[in-house]
Amino acid sequence: MIYMQKKLGILRPYGEDDRMKLAGYYDNEKLEVKIKTMSARKQRSLTQLNYYWLLCGKVAENMTDPNWNDKKKVDKQCRVHCGLIDHDRTIVRPNGDVIVDYLSIAMDNMNHIEACNYFDCAIPYMAEVLGCTEEELKGAVYDS
Repeated sequence: MIYMQKKLGILRPYGEDDRMKLAGYYDNEKLEVKIKTMSARKQRSLTQLNYYWLLCGKVAENMTDPNWNDKKKVDKQCRVHCGLIDHDRTIVRPNGDVIVDYLSIAMDNMNHIEACNYFDCAIPYMAEVLGCTEEELKGAVYDS
């Protein structure tokens, strides 16, 4: 069984295990596929969230920029970059100044798919800012 997720109109492997299983097939090989919808309300993964915070910590440890030298600052920069704007809490002052608030990534504030989409934006951005590949960033977590 290979799980897939539709993103931007294209079916993509859902996770690393699914990518590896799919790699066992030839390019352009015709495959018969049975589609069964899985709930987008799948329970969030605490492991996934903890992993994200480990990555934020690794980035912070390797940054001298005062806007990136703390895991909470890394998280905030990622939420800004990925556009996680809380429109209900964003304020426009009478003089035109905009005070933007950002959505929380807490377990009870995002469903599983929303969290996956956020992490798919945030993790590559962390690697880009740090000047390394995603694989190098992820490997740094396991090297320590």
